[in-house]
Amino acid sequence: MTEHVLNSIPFRFSTAEPARVPLRVGQCAGQIQAMKSDGLRPVSMREIMEQVVSLVGDENWDDLHCWSSSVDTGDSVLYLPGQGPSGGKIKIVCESKTLMNVQYDSALKPEYIKDWAGSLIHRNSAYTEASGEEFTLADIGRFGNSPQTASQARENPFWLALAGGDTALLSDYVNVVDSLHGRVGVMRFSVIASSPHAALVERLICFTGLNAKSNVSAKNLGSLNGAARFVGIPVDVESYFASASKQEGVAESAKLVERSGVNQDIKKVA
Repeated sequence: MTEHVLNSIPFRFSTAEPARVPLRVGQCAGQIQAMKSDGLRPVSMREIMEQVVSLVGDENWDDLHCWSSSVDTGDSVLYLPGQGPSGGKIKIVCESKTLMNVQYDSALKPEYIKDWAGSLIHRNSAYTEASGEEFTLADIGRFGNSPQTASQARENPFWLALAGGDTALLSDYVNVVDSLHGRVGVMRFSVIASSPHAALVERLICFTGLNAKSNVSAKNLGSLNGAARFVGIPVDVESYFASASKQEGVAESAKLVERSGVNQDIKKVA
């Protein structure tokens, strides 16, 4: 599938000045494979929180604007089948490894299971193999699918799972979102509130953006069959940017050689 690199955005890594990372738009599963081939992975929601908190702390409003629109993350929700209202379970997985192995045509199609279209299907044992925080269908009723007040968001275990268990980060992020939207309900975490019929399924988590109340969804959004908007993060940061610098140097050398040839031709004509 043809890869589309439409733009790039600034991203602050831990020990360096902000670097630019690619923003990629296209069919979701195809873009994940394209990023994997280029040594990239989708940004996680924890990383988005860290970027937002850092940018607000520096009063860098221009770069903060980069997180105003929706971004598909590398995080996911696993839905485990079960019988009865308490039978099914979900697991919130940060930086899902199984998502990175998705193929262009491996997501469920609408004609197979309507409510789960665009999900990955797995053997049930993949649920125990995945690292993440586990919740019941009853927990979805308590913590999912509803706008949150600032105090609710700070205590929401779904959001804490996305923050990697970092309560300070989550609190700082909630403060930012609350300052942007006031007392309006924010940070809805949308998940499917039922159990899949037979097989374990996985759905990508989509961040709706700061302008859209900082909601996330592994329900109606995050289809692996549909269009997606990713921020690509290097798996090996140092090697990725060293290679990029080398390529830029080669391109610049080629331009110099080309200009030199043009200058020689001009001298001959003269």
